[in-house]
Amino acid sequence: MDLKVTEETSNTLGLEIGKEDFSIPDILHQELLKDPKVAFAGIHQIHPILKKYALRIESKSTAKPAALLVTAGEKAAKTAASILKEAQRAVGETKETKASSGGKKESKKK
Repeated sequence: MDLKVTEETSNTLGLEIGKEDFSIPDILHQELLKDPKVAFAGIHQIHPILKKYALRIESKSTAKPAALLVTAGEKAAKTAASILKEAQRAVGETKETKASSGGKKESKKK
């Protein structure tokens, strides 16, 4: 991933994100929108072939946009770790169920 600061003021941060698809900027965008200290967060595609996106953050009051971006990234990482854990648990249960039933699908009765 390429990340370049394109604009920075006391309440604004502009970034160019390159060599990534839409998912990474969108995840950050969605996390930023959940933060009450964020006045505006938006993304747009700069170049479709080169996979370049612009992310703009405007903060409310004295909140630093760079700090808000870091917080959004940390929250996104926590969410990703939780999803991974649940997926591993689900796959593990599937493998264990198949192994204990000799490869046959097991039906659970209550």
